[in-house]
Amino acid sequence: MGMGGKEDKNSTTFEVSLHTALGHDEWATMLEKRHAETGMELVATRIADAPTGVCIVISGDEDRAFMTQSGSMAKLTTEMLDMAKLRQAKHLHIGGFFSVPKLQAGLADLVRELRATTPELTVSLDTNYDASETWGRDGTGYLDALLGEVDVFLPNETEACAIADTKDIREAAQNLCLRLRSPGGAAIVTNGAEGCLVAEKTMGNETNVQVHTVPGARVSSIVDATGAGDAFNAAFLHAWISGASLTEAASKGVLGGTVAILHEGACDTLLTPWLMERLAENVQDSEEGEQ
Repeated sequence: MGMGGKEDKNSTTFEVSLHTALGHDEWATMLEKRHAETGMELVATRIADAPTGVCIVISGDEDRAFMTQSGSMAKLTTEMLDMAKLRQAKHLHIGGFFSVPKLQAGLADLVRELRATTPELTVSLDTNYDASETWGRDGTGYLDALLGEVDVFLPNETEACAIADTKDIREAAQNLCLRLRSPGGAAIVTNGAEGCLVAEKTMGNETNVQVHTVPGARVSSIVDATGAGDAFNAAFLHAWISGASLTEAASKGVLGGTVAILHEGACDTLLTPWLMERLAENVQDSEEGEQ
């Protein structure tokens, strides 16, 4: 068993604050200790009548299963968040949209409120899997409202196709890109060993979407795929926020995800620039050896 989670993986190098909800239990104590060790600020609302949310991943050779006790996360609302802290942010990453039902209603308004004081704020979103399998078509309009405020959407191929209601990953990427914030807005759809698709609007034409393929890195074997998508997000966001283009950042994301699958657990091995550089060198050497 190990630490994990969408926001934890996005915490290396930049000053990052995790805004979440915890119970009063050993899980909360473990999280606090882990964040203190990594230097990541934990801004947590304490929920008196619920345990800390826990997700256990059962990882096999062919597939994985997730067992989730939502606990405190099911009670988290935007009113519980520290707005003073959030107003200091230059980038806001929203992870696990479908896992925080009471938070969903206020997220679009939250982003608009933050942008009123910080117009340059950029926002990214990773929904995770929707256990209800309604994929935003639940009559609330919460997902669509939030997508309209998002600069970068980071689903995997299953999530993207389900939300866009299509079986074609390229069509899904284009569809989702058009639903994002204008001007700009990009959908980065991860696709396992195949790498990812980068869907971005053509400059000067917000209705035309270009889709680029960023190939995956070749590896001889996979140790554990747990956390690979979150590692992709972390590496992508680090590069993109630092000024890289979308395709350049996506290439970094692929390397980040590849680092994750070569180690056990989601967060036991912290993603670092050094690890990614070493992997990039090994991948290049391997490709040159095959030529």
